[in-house]
Amino acid sequence: MALVSLAGNAGTAQLPVGGRLIDAILELGRPLPLACGGQGICATCHCQVVEGADLLERPGERELRTLARLDGRTSQSRLACQSRLRSDGAVLRLELPDSTFVQSTQDLFDLVGKRARRPVRHPSDGRILVPSGKIITRSTVVQLGDLDFDLTTLRATSALRRSS
Repeated sequence: MALVSLAGNAGTAQLPVGGRLIDAILELGRPLPLACGGQGICATCHCQVVEGADLLERPGERELRTLARLDGRTSQSRLACQSRLRSDGAVLRLELPDSTFVQSTQDLFDLVGKRARRPVRHPSDGRILVPSGKIITRSTVVQLGDLDFDLTTLRATSALRRSS
């Protein structure tokens, strides 16, 4: 068992050996979109393990592939859906990127003409689509016409891997 704390959150969550970081994050009240359904192929659960990384299992091949294409990754980057506690310890301290992930072009269409309060990121690679403070324009949305297709592809690929 370890206690998980999240920057900007007052509480802690208990994580049993074998438990995933995503479960602790959700318990702490921080919803994450999990665009790939927790299969480790998108970037929406990207987090930084600030303290206690040695308590976690080493990243698997899928997580390493996803992290390799992730914009904004650091040596502390992990995917919360893939990171499991391997041994008891005191505390795991995590930070989440201060950004919003979109899952469809409709998400952005709904925000056209508004200023982005936080950076808006692409769900599959984490790149910043709209920087914080910038106005979301229709031309930005048009450039992302394939966004819905990419997420469908991620989910379909994930389902195929599970069935084989």
